[in-house]
Amino acid sequence: MTHFAIIYIAISALMACIVTLSGLKALRRGGLLGRGLGGSSLAAGAATLFYTCSVLFTEYRLSSVFSSLYFVSMDLVVLYLLAYTRELVHAPKTPAATAVLTGVQCYGVFDVLVMLVNPFYEIALTYKIRPGFSFAIYEYNMLLLYDFHLIFCFGIVGAVLVMLMLKAVQVPGEYRLTFVLHSAALIAIVIINVIFLFFKDHAIFQNL
Repeated sequence: MTHFAIIYIAISALMACIVTLSGLKALRRGGLLGRGLGGSSLAAGAATLFYTCSVLFTEYRLSSVFSSLYFVSMDLVVLYLLAYTRELVHAPKTPAATAVLTGVQCYGVFDVLVMLVNPFYEIALTYKIRPGFSFAIYEYNMLLLYDFHLIFCFGIVGAVLVMLMLKAVQVPGEYRLTFVLHSAALIAIVIINVIFLFFKDHAIFQNL
């Protein structure tokens, strides 16, 4: 195991512990805000651990299973995040908004099922070995259902960002920082995910 892999595991474990403890603390507060933030944080902790396992294992099926668990966790992260943000910004609960939310949740359930099936019947993505890499040796061969998974996750994140920024404009200045910080954190997370999804084959990641 390389020094990079050891450092990566240590950082991932630390991040997973921090967000998990934050999630448990939020759940103890109760209410819709507590459940939304707590659920999103716990799912993020699980996603961190599952992703770490997926890049460490070199056996194809094991790596595929942990990758799918990571994708499922990310579905839960964005769904809980959406619920939390709607409550945070006091989004209107009109019949149209409720219908859209129900449709999003139904697709989320479908996407979870797709990802759970994928290690055994590769309907969303397959994996191939990346020559010259000793860490995260598999790259994604994305199929249509995985493209829909990305649209689903990034679409929810985009909707959340819009809600946060609109609220930041509307609230008095002393409350604005909360929504700005939430937005900045989401943007940073999106950038990190985009780097690992689409630039993982860059030479900087080789021989780590």
